[in-house]
Amino acid sequence: MDGFQIQRLSKQKQIEYVAQDAKLVMKLSKHNNYEILDLMNAISIITNVPFDKVCHTGVSTWWNKIILDKLNNGECRPPNVKIEKRKYIGGEVIAPIVGDYKSQPVYVLDVKSLYPTMMINNNISFDTVNCDCCKSNSDAKVSEDIMNIINKDLPEDQKRKEPYWICKDPNYKGIIPRLLTQYRTQYREERFKQQELDNQAMQLALKNLINGVYGLFGSKFFGFSDYRVAELTTAFGRQTLEYMQHIANEVYGFTVIYGDTDSIFVTGIKRENDINKFLAECSIVLEDVEIEVSKVYSRMIIIKKKHYIGIPLDLSKDPDIKGLEGIKSDRPLWINQLQKDFVDDLKFERSNCEAKESI
Repeated sequence: MDGFQIQRLSKQKQIEYVAQDAKLVMKLSKHNNYEILDLMNAISIITNVPFDKVCHTGVSTWWNKIILDKLNNGECRPPNVKIEKRKYIGGEVIAPIVGDYKSQPVYVLDVKSLYPTMMINNNISFDTVNCDCCKSNSDAKVSEDIMNIINKDLPEDQKRKEPYWICKDPNYKGIIPRLLTQYRTQYREERFKQQELDNQAMQLALKNLINGVYGLFGSKFFGFSDYRVAELTTAFGRQTLEYMQHIANEVYGFTVIYGDTDSIFVTGIKRENDINKFLAECSIVLEDVEIEVSKVYSRMIIIKKKHYIGIPLDLSKDPDIKGLEGIKSDRPLWINQLQKDFVDDLKFERSNCEAKESI
């Protein structure tokens, strides 16, 4: 029912409707021993946003308050200019090589916290991009490679004609990289604490703030939005993925069959130790970037971009089903189940006859 339909109900029915809403919210709040309320309280402690406001706002409001407090305390520079949002290129997607990969394992190699890492490593912030102090500093200008990545796929009339620069003042670090570094340190400390306390609220709160900030700079609803921050972050991210692809292909002879934003999918690994060598090589070439093996598939079927099935090498884990039409929430349950049964048949290598018998 929409709002207009509810308003047409009798007063008693409206009261019952609102009461039911309140009961559902209360039921949700009690989930897993009030986990959601603990999370909201942790966010309130970190951001100084009142608890009741945290409960009905989102990450944009939380980060707005954090930055405003820093500005009022003189801990960061104000934005140097208000930039209207423009189109910019998002994460790197390496065109998939469609196929059924089952003769050799497929390794998924992920960059941990790609965009926060790019912002920290490259001092990307609304108060450092095209700062007044480094306008004439040639060392502050971003590389031609990054500008080419930014301009790639943009229409000719929207290409950035002049290179960006990022503050090189040795006595000033952008407020976003500073806060992300602080929150990341706190996050790691909290992870260590949670092993003893079994309370993950503060850890989850920090993770939400760390992972949520990048996207705000491309949103017109954020008080400190700046598309230049967003596109520089994604450009450095794309460059990182391109480096990973180059090292995998040219140095170790892996076959890169797909890549998306912060990960590449590789197969054709001749020696298992080559993966460890690849990770070590990346840690040297891509300074301060952490790359890990997030998953290993014994079988992977790639249909197209963002559409694939991955069967974990560890059969105790559930298969990954991405983008397939049969499992979408607006499909009938029987179609969802049919899709999952099909994937289970792949997982356990059941033939048509065996599959029919299991049904």
